[in-house]
Amino acid sequence: MEAFINSKIAEYKNIGFVGNDFSDNTLRWQLSTVLFRMIKDKDYGSTNDTPKTGWGENAYLWCVEKLNEKHIFNYCGVDSKRADRLYFFDYLKGGKGDHHDFFGNERYINIFCDICRGDMTSFSEYDLEAIAEMIKKGYVIKEDNIYRASVPIYTLDQYQTTMNMAKEFIEDELAAIIQEMDKIAVRILDSHTPKHLQSQVEGIAGMDKFVNTVCIPAAILIDRQVLGTEWHALEMPTTYVVLNR
Repeated sequence: MEAFINSKIAEYKNIGFVGNDFSDNTLRWQLSTVLFRMIKDKDYGSTNDTPKTGWGENAYLWCVEKLNEKHIFNYCGVDSKRADRLYFFDYLKGGKGDHHDFFGNERYINIFCDICRGDMTSFSEYDLEAIAEMIKKGYVIKEDNIYRASVPIYTLDQYQTTMNMAKEFIEDELAAIIQEMDKIAVRILDSHTPKHLQSQVEGIAGMDKFVNTVCIPAAILIDRQVLGTEWHALEMPTTYVVLNR
């Protein structure tokens, strides 16, 4: 992943999205965030359907002593009325940006995406109060009575180009490693699972895939200072928008 970031950062900047002139650390985070999302969403093999519980829901039931402390990200994507998409990848150890600031608040999402579009002609006084809150939290910057977002803004084509860069790296360098990790996890869990629960082994073995393939590698990148946690005051490091146009 470090090699991917170092070798692709210049090409990434040249895609030409709004925000490609952000600080090096922010752009490294943003490129990594797209990579992390694609790793998270990659299907490396079939798993059995989640079993039905006694309450009629589909879920795995097991007990753990405590939550996995290595889980250092939350992620979320929300759509505006124009089908623009606002993506979050919250870093939980003192990060900048939180999907709870927008999740479930359609009005805030629409206002923010309108700012990203440069469409600011119809904001009411009530809307301006919402924008003031966004400014306070770092999502919006006001300069000469003009509002602009502090996140990268991609067109669909620009975002597809970025994803293609990450996809090629995953297929060439990571897929075989992650598949082998899955096999090892299944073998370990299988040896400790009663026979009547054997059908759940593959699914449960994959539950920590996000931690093993994203969170732990990201923590190593932070420890190596490939990704820094001294956030730029006027830039969001892991939040971005993809415009539907």
